[in-house]
Order: sequence, then C-alpha cells, then structure tokens
Amino acid sequence: MTNPNEPADKKTSYLPTDNATQTAEPRATGALDKIVPWVIEFRVVGTPNILKAPVSETMVIGRKDNAHKIFPEIDLEPFDAQNRGVSRRHAQLVVRDNRVQIEDLDSSNGTFINDQKINARAPFRLREGDIVRLGRLELQVHFIVKPSSNDQTMVGIGNTIQIPLIGSGQTVLILDDDEFVCQVMSHTLMQAGFQVIITHTAAEAIGRIDEALPDMMIVELLLSETSGLDIIRYIRMKNTLHYVPVMAIAATTAGFSRGQAEKYIDLFLGKPVAIDELLKSVEQMLTLIKE
Repeated sequence: MTNPNEPADKKTSYLPTDNATQTAEPRATGALDKIVPWVIEFRVVGTPNILKAPVSETMVIGRKDNAHKIFPEIDLEPFDAQNRGVSRRHAQLVVRDNRVQIEDLDSSNGTFINDQKINARAPFRLREGDIVRLGRLELQVHFIVKPSSNDQTMVGIGNTIQIPLIGSGQTVLILDDDEFVCQVMSHTLMQAGFQVIITHTAAEAIGRIDEALPDMMIVELLLSETSGLDIIRYIRMKNTLHYVPVMAIAATTAGFSRGQAEKYIDLFLGKPVAIDELLKSVEQMLTLIKE
C-alpha cells in the first residue's frame, strides 16, 4: 500500500490542454437547470468592497428605491450610488448568445466600459477584468466560476447543461469560504454522482475529516482566516486507511501559496474555476484513490 505520509516524492499533475474524451455518458441535470453555473464578482474600485452574485438571465444594476418600489438585483445604494450618479435602473446584464452582455437602460449619466461610453439599449459584451463605470461609480468585473474553459462554447442560460455521471457516491469535501463558489461546485458534483460536504472554515473541515474521512478534497488556498495549506498538511499527517487526493484552487496570483502546496497536492486549478475543468480534475482524482 502507498504510504500517504510521503507526499514529497509525488509530482503534482496539471490538467491536459487537449480535449480528453469523456468515458462517462453525459446527462441532463436536475438541480443545475435552475442554477446557472456562473458566479460574477464586482469589485468597487478604490474600496475593499466586493459584490458577488450567481448570474441569472437578466440582472438590473442600479440603486434601491423603496418609495418607488425599485429593487435591482445588483443594488449599489450602499456605495453612495446616488451621489455618484447611479440611476435607479441604470443598466442590466443580459445573457445572450452564450455571452454576458451589459445594456445601458437610458441612464442619466451613462454607462462606460473601460472608459468607452456605450450606447443606450445596445448590448456590449463583458469580459474578465473589464472596468464598468456607472455615472462616477467604477466596478471591476471578475467571473470567479464559469461554465467552460473554452470561451467559444460556454453553456448559456436556457440550454440543457450536460454533466457527465463520473462518480458513484464517493465523498468530496470542499473547503472554501466563498458561499457562491461552494454552492456551484456542490450542485455540479452532486449531479456528477458524488456526495458533497461543504465547509467554510478550517475548524469545520478538521471536524468533518475527524468524523469521517472523505474520498477526496477540494481546498481553497487563500482562506480569509487561515491558509488552506494548513488543512492539506493536516490530512497528509493523518494515518489514514486510504490515500485522499487533494485539489487546491486559488487565483493565479497566489503563486507563493501554490508553490508551497505543490508537494502536498495532486492537482491545482486556478480561478476563475471552469465547470468542465472541475469535472475533468475530479475524474482524474478518482484514479488516484488508493486503498
């Protein structure tokens, strides 16, 4: 039996760049039909404030007005939106032709993408890292979970989402303090045939590991309260009956943490996490489970 306490001799694997053939038949999902597997993040430029939301077919961006019963899906009122020229219904995100697009809703002070003013009611595609300016309020766009690594074949809203049935009840423990990311990964993996345990803190993860050892783990390296590397080291120090494959996830900027983790992990997946890459990597981890 392979000694699980000797991780240093093991090389970290990375996802292949070619399109590997799926061995399992894809199937239409149940729960995922109602949950779009994208999470979009808006960072308020010049502040530490971040807004996150699962993407829906249309999402109005503006500021809440109780008197007029206007309640945009993305409410910028807490960020001094009125004084910064944001209209109540300033713009909307629309998923169209498998792309996330933004449309100005005839706002008073205009909508700008990377300092370029867009025409009202004319859709403009949003891309990773774009700066959206609504009046004088700037937001940087990040997709932290997306359907596909292939930009030309993204799964759009209204399409049937195909999830391959690759698991047979194996337990996957997820440690990430981002609730939206956990939700999307959990629903995806459950539809792929796995049991999922979600934890948001190191203490939670240790408690679940001590209670019942998972078959594999997905760990965010950059947790708000601690480093995910501590939990990875913890699982590697335990005298377990079987080897537990571990995949680390983190933004590509987490170079130092990633370098430290490489001798302990089996795979690394950079953010934004793509659903197809997540499934391929979990399928690869199945082959690494050693009794």
